[in-house]
Amino acid sequence: MAFRFRRSIRIAPGLRVNLGKRGVSLSAGARGASVTWNKQGLWGNVGLPGTGLSYRERFEHKAPGSGPAGEVPSRGRLPDVAHRIHQVHIQSEDGSIRVLDEHGDDLGEAGLEAAKTYAADSLRQALDAHVAKHNQRLRAYETVHEDTPAPTAQPTCSSTPFNTPEPVRPALLELGVFARLFRSKREAVERKNHEILASYRKQHQSWQLAVQAHEQAEAERAALYRRAEKGDWRAMESVFEDRLDDIDWPLEGDIAIEAKDATSEFDIELELPAIETLPAEDVAAYKRGIGLSVKPFSTRKRNQLFARYTHAMAFRLIGEAFAVNPSIETVALSAFTSEINPATGHEENCYFLDVRVGRSAWEGLNFSNLVSVDPVDALARFTMARKMTATGVLKPLSESDLLA
Repeated sequence: MAFRFRRSIRIAPGLRVNLGKRGVSLSAGARGASVTWNKQGLWGNVGLPGTGLSYRERFEHKAPGSGPAGEVPSRGRLPDVAHRIHQVHIQSEDGSIRVLDEHGDDLGEAGLEAAKTYAADSLRQALDAHVAKHNQRLRAYETVHEDTPAPTAQPTCSSTPFNTPEPVRPALLELGVFARLFRSKREAVERKNHEILASYRKQHQSWQLAVQAHEQAEAERAALYRRAEKGDWRAMESVFEDRLDDIDWPLEGDIAIEAKDATSEFDIELELPAIETLPAEDVAAYKRGIGLSVKPFSTRKRNQLFARYTHAMAFRLIGEAFAVNPSIETVALSAFTSEINPATGHEENCYFLDVRVGRSAWEGLNFSNLVSVDPVDALARFTMARKMTATGVLKPLSESDLLA
């Protein structure tokens, strides 16, 4: 019986700007990397997932108290609404900038105007960072294949550290003068200390159980990798799934797999995200003033992005499968979306890509220069069913088009 899994892998790029009367801070970035801005300067924060290592570097420096160049200084007493500013949310879809208080309530135009007046340059930097993040996300749809491992790069199990710190034993309350003199006072302090210790012991016990569970999970992962290395096909499926957890996909997608020992074939069914969930606009910060300019994609441009993401994702998944074990000789992948058939009301699969790749042909690609590889052209080298217009738009396949 084949092991199947459905796993959603999501990257949800976000941006949060914290504004207050003491300064402004901005954080943006995906897992493992972010950019933070505060009045001490612009900082890059890089972490290596799974290692516990991190690195921080200042990109620019401002003398303490100087503020960014051109920042509007405080003009006497700040208005009440400026003191209430806690966050700024920026939306690519419509270019809106919302200023919120600590409860998440919108401060409206008054809050936005206060932010523009007292943190103008900070907001411009936030908008620039938002645009850069948006463009980085757009590029990721077409470049997710660039980190595909070579078929000879058999995976190794890298342990994931347990990063939750051990609870610290709290300090107990000391007996004061009155507690020493009066029994009721002393007993009250003792009861409170008992509660403090009981709470600590409970937290520490939970922490120890979490450590044990983590160590057991890591041992099981290591055993899976060893079994996969020795040719256990069920373990290969689990290792493939584990490898996908380390990939930051621009959008979530569901994947079903089946490893066939008898035929040395690895089958992948990829449910693609709906076209409507892909980005639909280009954004740019105003050259003058403070705001975002939003230019919606045409239908064709959005369909082209869908086609390129489909190929880049398929390329990456095929490569990840081949890298699991040299005994995998063939990878078959089909990519589809689930849609409601208006004629029946039932959900049906609409296929856009069906491809079979042999190991020897796959090894002919230059994995040291994937930045120069176009996955649309690369997958066309293999046995494939695909309907694509001259403008790079994918068309649905009929049942007769699919590979046998």
